[in-house]
Amino acid sequence: MSDLTPEQLDEITADFEAGWSEHRLDAAEVRWGPGFAHVLPDDVRQALHRRALDEGLTDAELIERAVRAYLAA
Repeated sequence: MSDLTPEQLDEITADFEAGWSEHRLDAAEVRWGPGFAHVLPDDVRQALHRRALDEGLTDAELIERAVRAYLAA
């Protein structure tokens, strides 16, 4: 069951049916989904998750910080 109203569903449907322009696609923000860390070896994923919890971050936030620190070095 959806929490969306019929009007919201109609709006979403119209948006999908209209398609996205090349400009809109280029401007769209790319985000990792919640399961992206599952591509990591299990031990690394578990350590990542424990560290993120310890620091009050999401897995994605911790990975972003680590990549930024790596690239800045």
